[in-house]
Amino acid sequence: MTEIRGFDGDADELMNQLAFPPEVEQEMQELIGRVAGEFWGRDELSPAKRSLATMAILCTRGSHEELAIHVRLGLEEFGVSRTEICEVIRHCALYAGFPAAVSGFRTVARVFQTLDAE
Repeated sequence: MTEIRGFDGDADELMNQLAFPPEVEQEMQELIGRVAGEFWGRDELSPAKRSLATMAILCTRGSHEELAIHVRLGLEEFGVSRTEICEVIRHCALYAGFPAAVSGFRTVARVFQTLDAE
């Protein structure tokens, strides 16, 4: 996988969280790795800011499985705080509506609970 600036974790473990059918798994992992590496490797935003922006986008789109992955990544790899994550989700309520933010908070709470239990 292409290296992602600020990400020191196990790239294979990260990719395994993205469930693809075996018929396309390798191709999709390579594609995502290449594209993510290009975008996340840009210097214009820090990895933490890019992580928070990604969480906001995923929340407003209702992409909760991916949001959970990025919440964990933000906390464990990019130095994002729980307070910052909650503030970003709260801000989504203004522009995407309260239902989107409430659903986002449910996802965030599940990730926080999982991390607290580990």
